[in-house]
Amino acid sequence: MKIAVVGATGLVGRVMVKLLEERKFPLDDLIPVASKNSIGQSIIFKDKRYSIVSIEEAVKIKPDIALFSAGGSTSLEWAPKFAENGTKVIDNSSAWRMDPNKKLIVPEINADALEKDDMIIANPNCSTIQMVVAIGPLHNKYNIKRLVISTYQSVSGTGKNAVDQLKKEANKDGAEKVYPHQIYQNLLPHCDVFEEGGYTKEEIKLINETRKKSIAAFEKKLGIRLVQNTRALYWDETKKIRVGSGGVMLGHYSPLKIAETFSVLESLYPGRIDLGIGRAPGSDQLTAAALAYGSEIGVEYFPTRVADLMAFLGNGEPPTKVFKRIKIVPKPNKPPQIWMLGSSDQSALMAAQFGLAFSFAHFIVQEGGKGVLQDYRQRFQKSDFYEQPNTSLCIFIVCAKTEKDARKLALCRDFSLLLRERGKIGPFPSIKEAEAYDYTDLDQSIIERNRPKSLYGDPNQCRKLIETISTEYGVNEVVILSICHDPDTRRKSYELIADAFN
Repeated sequence: MKIAVVGATGLVGRVMVKLLEERKFPLDDLIPVASKNSIGQSIIFKDKRYSIVSIEEAVKIKPDIALFSAGGSTSLEWAPKFAENGTKVIDNSSAWRMDPNKKLIVPEINADALEKDDMIIANPNCSTIQMVVAIGPLHNKYNIKRLVISTYQSVSGTGKNAVDQLKKEANKDGAEKVYPHQIYQNLLPHCDVFEEGGYTKEEIKLINETRKKSIAAFEKKLGIRLVQNTRALYWDETKKIRVGSGGVMLGHYSPLKIAETFSVLESLYPGRIDLGIGRAPGSDQLTAAALAYGSEIGVEYFPTRVADLMAFLGNGEPPTKVFKRIKIVPKPNKPPQIWMLGSSDQSALMAAQFGLAFSFAHFIVQEGGKGVLQDYRQRFQKSDFYEQPNTSLCIFIVCAKTEKDARKLALCRDFSLLLRERGKIGPFPSIKEAEAYDYTDLDQSIIERNRPKSLYGDPNQCRKLIETISTEYGVNEVVILSICHDPDTRRKSYELIADAFN
């Protein structure tokens, strides 16, 4: 068996080589891999000298197993190349840990999750490994719901320079500082770099990696696939993705509650949260009354609710005077973006008056939309939230590989809108249900009237439709609503549209 150690001259790589020898791992050949500066040098393994090779050369040798400990960027670039050549990769970096398609393995806990086709295998960071080995049996017996953790890291985890600082401080020599404070005889709350929110990367890893392993265990036990934790896999692993509401029907809820909820999100992920608010009941009047449960439910109270919400999120004074002394907690440096959602000139003019962004619901109403947006832009008044008018258009569009298939998906919405007009509100219908229905001439006329609300096509057609409508309406962005009869079809529709723009 041939074993490659990528990063063999680093602190962790040296320990890997040492453990392979101490534990008498049954290998026939060791392939030490390091940076170009180390090529030509050698290491001693089992009293034998092995020359260090480049990572390119190691791939060509086709080792049976490659142990990676050379940093995340190296793993992302080279682990797939080893895997393509038939090498099993065990990666010690953070590169693959939160990838939903890669296993995160601690042998004592979930080695049975591995399958023959798993070519890139991640292991958690050191703190997580130690912790789950200890709590795994406890969780199996008692079903742990919550962990309160204190984690203490050695400076060696930061690398050679941090170790050198420690040694020099111990010897009272002048040391180049890797950490802002003395390490020797000190304890610093500073394991890895600090992230937004006050936690360090190491602490976030401990949370996310343990959570991912727990999810995987539940999937195996239940025989189903769960949606991975949004925060762990999306927000923390991306820099651009935004999350928002489309939207909160403010008439049903307390402005203070909404302000505090979205302030928490904004504090965790600054500049990436959208708060969409609407004034329509979003339901029948009886349901609206049940939601309000005794408070005012009329739309005439909506402007006051908006003003209170803006005051709580911003620095203004709420018009409801009794709330003057209330301050939301937490208070982010900047409030989330607030969008007024609407399909009428009333909502647009209210957004303009308050100085909020406006999103026109094309999927509900098409007539007069361009004029509504134009009036909004002309009447816009600057606020603490926006200096300039900001518009978007929300459209219904479904995409499939062929126009014929896309038309079938659009037929489902035709049928859904027809049922709604007849007072039949229920699950979104399937293609089979839509095609099997016995339509009357009146039904057909209703469908024809509603058809402009729904766009459809193959990827190229959808791209052209989106580009054309965004130009016609003069909007900054287009919001896509793509409801289908099943989640996989809906997901595929979004993917095809995304690919068309990439």
